[in-house]
Amino acid sequence: MTLLESVKAYMTSYPNLTDLTSRPVMNVDKIDEKTVNYSISPVPISPVLKEYINGDKQKAYQFLFLLRGSTDVLQEYIENHSFYEKLSDWLEEQTENENFPTLSFDKTPEKIEALNIAYLSATDESGESAVYQITCQLTYRQKGE
Repeated sequence: MTLLESVKAYMTSYPNLTDLTSRPVMNVDKIDEKTVNYSISPVPISPVLKEYINGDKQKAYQFLFLLRGSTDVLQEYIENHSFYEKLSDWLEEQTENENFPTLSFDKTPEKIEALNIAYLSATDESGESAVYQITCQLTYRQKGE
């Protein structure tokens, strides 16, 4: 399983995905025009954080977690931000409980976290929906060859 597949499966398990819609859809690298859907999009970074003498490497996998949410009224803006606040807390709890995405045999997860607060990144022309995003990171150790 690739890192993208692992992260997508993991983020799909987030229990509050149904806070904003009863039928959550998780995409990769796209956000649908229809209201309320989610997407994972990898961030291009240099993945190696640290190299160890034994050949192991500590690496990072960064990704955007995007949401197209309703924005018809002020309360919906607040609900969208609340969703992300809960997500950040959930990721922190998952690290504390060592509950991580399932990775391939040569990778051991160490931490999953939100790196920033969510922000509105785009709105549709009608103003009825907007795209919000947050940058997350999975830190893991990869065994040397």
